[in-house]
Amino acid sequence: RLDPNRDFPYDIRDASQCMKTIVARMVNEIFREYLVQIAITFHGGMRAISFEWGAPNHNTPHDFSPDHIAQFELVSNMQILGGHLSSKWFYPIGTVNRVVYP
Repeated sequence: RLDPNRDFPYDIRDASQCMKTIVARMVNEIFREYLVQIAITFHGGMRAISFEWGAPNHNTPHDFSPDHIAQFELVSNMQILGGHLSSKWFYPIGTVNRVVYP
């Protein structure tokens, strides 16, 4: 079974092993056709507000994007709107590498 989350042409050894799913091809066409400034994904099983940047070849401390400060400011404000429980924020924030896949 193919996983659309892993079906993209980044950091792969064999280019023939990507873009096999309809979902990956559709997302690719959207990004080729439009200037996407921000995107939101929803995942079950966890709470976090994270932003994309990082991959196995972009680990800490080299995992900040050129627009890291802008993205961090955006998710910081989203975190405030999400509220907190006791003294802990309800939604942890940061890059995907640091929050989702540490």
